[in-house]
Amino acid sequence: MTEQGLTGKGLFDHGKIHMLSQMSLEIASSNKKIAVNLVGTCTALLTFTIVFLYDRATTGKLDLLLFQLTLVSIILSIFMFTVSALFYDISMNSFVSNDKTTARAKLLIGNGFFRFGLFILLLEPTLITYSLYLTEVAALSLLLWIILVLYAAFMWLRTRAAKVI
Repeated sequence: MTEQGLTGKGLFDHGKIHMLSQMSLEIASSNKKIAVNLVGTCTALLTFTIVFLYDRATTGKLDLLLFQLTLVSIILSIFMFTVSALFYDISMNSFVSNDKTTARAKLLIGNGFFRFGLFILLLEPTLITYSLYLTEVAALSLLLWIILVLYAAFMWLRTRAAKVI
């Protein structure tokens, strides 16, 4: 290692470490706000679905099983986004208390819950349109969702492979 690295001008520069910590804190804060906003969106979607589609479901104009599955997916999305916001909050508190290892771990856990909630949220249009017997629209929605999931898996594997190399 060069002398420059040992004197704090290179790799061990405390300014860079502080900047990365501040950036991680801002990322956790931003992610928490997004998760909370998505909880509100899902709650509105749940309310809309119940208010406008419940009567159709009880009279047989909707597929009752798919309607119930839609409601379960919305509730699961709300739960996933809420848990991710909780982990982002724990991560922010850990950054503030200077526990970087815990902060990073909780940020990654929060990201996992967020991704899972997002995938479920993006499946909801498919479930709603299948419930309404709009099979062509639902099939297109399902195809797009599958493409998204496959692309996300491909990108995740690609970044994992890049970290190994």
